[in-house]
Amino acid sequence: MIVIPAGDAASASPGQAGRDVCFRQIDDVYTTMGDHAAPRTIPGVVVWDEEMAGAEPESWPRHGSETVRLVVGQDNRPSAPQGDWFRLPCGGRARVRGAVRHDSGWAEDSVRLIPLETDLFLPFAGILEVGWLAHLWVLVIALGSIGSSVLMDLVKSAIRNVLLLDHDRLDLHNVCRHQADIRDLGRYKTKVMADLARSKNPYINVRTFETAVSGETIGLVRELVRQASLVVCTADSRECRLLVNQICLQEGRTVIFSGAWRRAYGGQVLRVRPGVSPCYQCFLLSTQEDTEVSSLTQAKAAGLVYTDRPVPVEPGLAIDISPISQMTSRLCLQELLRGRQTTLRSLDQDLAADRYIWLNRREAGTPFEGIEPLGCGVDGLRVCRSYGVAAERVPHCPACGDYASFLARQYGIGGDASGNASQQ
Repeated sequence: MIVIPAGDAASASPGQAGRDVCFRQIDDVYTTMGDHAAPRTIPGVVVWDEEMAGAEPESWPRHGSETVRLVVGQDNRPSAPQGDWFRLPCGGRARVRGAVRHDSGWAEDSVRLIPLETDLFLPFAGILEVGWLAHLWVLVIALGSIGSSVLMDLVKSAIRNVLLLDHDRLDLHNVCRHQADIRDLGRYKTKVMADLARSKNPYINVRTFETAVSGETIGLVRELVRQASLVVCTADSRECRLLVNQICLQEGRTVIFSGAWRRAYGGQVLRVRPGVSPCYQCFLLSTQEDTEVSSLTQAKAAGLVYTDRPVPVEPGLAIDISPISQMTSRLCLQELLRGRQTTLRSLDQDLAADRYIWLNRREAGTPFEGIEPLGCGVDGLRVCRSYGVAAERVPHCPACGDYASFLARQYGIGGDASGNASQQ
């Protein structure tokens, strides 16, 4: 079978001898779809010729040693069979025939024209109004196991504009829990995920930035946050999270933080809505160390937290991470559609919390080792479930609270009539 987007076949014009194309042979399919790797790459040509549409493959115009050829011939009948027929932009219909050259000569093969650009999102009709998402941009910071999964969930949900920021390259220990595979080893994760996103939607807008979030790159990060409708941060660096938190608060952008605990025995998702919910700094101020690894020292955290760095082998690691990624993706979609009357609107009542935890197992040495087994129980804290956790803003939070007044009270500093602190 020969597979080609209908737009590519129709892009030739009367009087044009032909247009070179590059087919990828995968099993018995010759395709121009996508840019994935294939065992063989074969040159071909699209020819616009009304007379050739009825001729045998042997008589089709020769173009060197091409081994795949499509001939497009115009047909003006009011109706035509389906399959290898399509309507031309200039009116009428065109018939496409394809042939593949084997050792024994030319053999005609079936042709399948895919109306890619017009039909790509048709499965969403009536389920999700993709027009609402068409103009929105999502910034994904860190494209590890969770970030890569969230990105692909959003792409499959019809997100068409994404900004990807990560300084890391794909390593072998990433592969078992990442969307990429061993063919991508050594590549920047941003580049890998851009290719995977385009393999789902070739019309998606993707911009990549191969850099870390730090004090030196704060200007770039701020500019990207301003462009985004929503920010997703799955980085394991406390410095990165704090910087992203501060920038998103200043720019009025909702950010969703997501991560897993050591060897993914559980994980959490934190949604920060400026002026509405607790921020990430609030979370650090009000959370015990053993349930938030970012509050540990860097050296201790490196041996405790699940990250994209090497960790002790854990069977099913990708499975343990999947529920955390899924909750992150769900919150992202809910935020992007906030205020729209969709079938997802009722979830606003269910997803009212801004922090969620998921437990994969009763890990020894954690606050959850003594909880009741899942069994058939339906009450209490148990594994293999998501839980919304109540959280409140910290009034004296340095990032989103009135920290100046807090310091004034701490150090006995009063305030003048205008509210400005003054030394007593």
